[in-house]
Amino acid sequence: MRSKNKLVPTEAGQKLLAYAEQMIDLNDEAAASLGARLSMATVRLGMPQDFADKILPRILKLFAKEHPNVHVEADIGRNYALAEEVKLGRLDVALVFTPEYHGNGENLIAEMDMIWVGPADQEIIKNDEAIPLVTFNFPCEFRQHGIDALEQANRPWRYALTTPSLAGVWAAISAGLGITARTKYQTPKKFIEFSKTTNLPRLPKMFVTQVEHSALTPAAHTLSKIVKSVAIEELTTE
Repeated sequence: MRSKNKLVPTEAGQKLLAYAEQMIDLNDEAAASLGARLSMATVRLGMPQDFADKILPRILKLFAKEHPNVHVEADIGRNYALAEEVKLGRLDVALVFTPEYHGNGENLIAEMDMIWVGPADQEIIKNDEAIPLVTFNFPCEFRQHGIDALEQANRPWRYALTTPSLAGVWAAISAGLGITARTKYQTPKKFIEFSKTTNLPRLPKMFVTQVEHSALTPAAHTLSKIVKSVAIEELTTE
């Protein structure tokens, strides 16, 4: 409220101010008690689920040797959002699947064959029936290119299962629900490469690139170098 030429808080305003001051004091007390943990450096890494079992552990182990006290945030999930997350500064570095590559090779990690993968029972593919597909939820590069290839070949198809989880894809194929488009990397050996045993249409190449934010901390720069080294070694010798 206004008192002569000055603004003074109302009774309710004074109570609110007292609470605000208490909140600030509590925040300062919490920061002091947590000490270095609040100021701990953080690096943020992203990659598709395909790389979590073998590539991620090696990266984390090597990075921990260089920066044992740095907090790592790992986004191991859907491929489609990773590049955008880096661009927005929510991730420092990420490995990304992309069906097209027009760069100079600096950020190219690997070129991989996309294949049709299915269960041991190949009877699920019948010429007179729609091909049952097991895919990630939309959007997904593998899903889209698999569908495009079938439609260009005039092959009817249907969704057998869609899921946000790679484990869900493998579970559905184990159950004999259908086939999927993927790469050979980390595809369970119990499954069959249908690309070689059926007349399914050929799939395009899939590239793995590394994207990083334009402004990296020293720790994030170290992480980026480790990611590139491990990923190239792992994906080009598989």
